[in-house]
Amino acid sequence: MQHHVQSCLAMSIQKQVSARIGAGKRLSAEEVAFLKIVSSDLRAQLWHSILAPRLTAHPFFQVCDCLNSSCIWDLCTVVHLRSVGPGVVIFESGEVAKDFT
Repeated sequence: MQHHVQSCLAMSIQKQVSARIGAGKRLSAEEVAFLKIVSSDLRAQLWHSILAPRLTAHPFFQVCDCLNSSCIWDLCTVVHLRSVGPGVVIFESGEVAKDFT
């Protein structure tokens, strides 16, 4: 082990991580440590592989992709996934846009 962590502690951590993954709880990008150390090009490729199919499922973005494929690449570098529960109001008619962070 890289930092000489006690094996019983390492096992406890592995069990907890496995249980969390098995529970289906999604990790946020901030919780995935390797994203901070890989190159920006690899991160861009990863986000594109995750987000492009979701974006191009919509006819508007399909047209954008056909007209200019770099448009989807650019969007994938600035779009952030957010999960909200059922019934959560994200925006209302006439409401002024705010930062959604």
